[in-house]
Amino acid sequence: MSKVKKIIITAFIVAVLAIIAMIPIPYVIESPGTAEEVSQFLMINGVKDEDPGSLRVLTVYVEQATVLTYFKKFLKHHEMVPSEKVFGDYTPEEFDTLQDFSMRNARSKAVRVAFEAAGKTVERHVNGIFVTRVDPNSNFRDKLKSEILSKRLTERVQGIRMRASKN
Repeated sequence: MSKVKKIIITAFIVAVLAIIAMIPIPYVIESPGTAEEVSQFLMINGVKDEDPGSLRVLTVYVEQATVLTYFKKFLKHHEMVPSEKVFGDYTPEEFDTLQDFSMRNARSKAVRVAFEAAGKTVERHVNGIFVTRVDPNSNFRDKLKSEILSKRLTERVQGIRMRASKN
């Protein structure tokens, strides 16, 4: 076998193995994420903590497992978990959209609470609804669409025209 043919076969095998290694499997790998400083945001009994040191919250890093990353489960502080335990029956994209909505909603509530704590008046305006699922057996299955699955939601709910917000 010629040297060129051996190189081509070796390159082909390496390419096939690289592609196989990237195939996702139905698991995620959880491992420690970053340790974020949070003491600047906390007050205890109305007093900011000025003691030396820091208060940190540890995040959890979640990544889609692949044939290659499967072996991370043998590393210390790494755990392989079935995807459905983390995402339920949402796809990772749907789950990310739902988490993004939840974070925006939490930020909005935090701003409202801060204004109220400062003695300011806050008006709430309902800009729409966020449909995450429509039961297949529901009478509304043909009338409502999941905001996660469709970019725009325009329906009549109790006589009020609701439209998906831009953010």
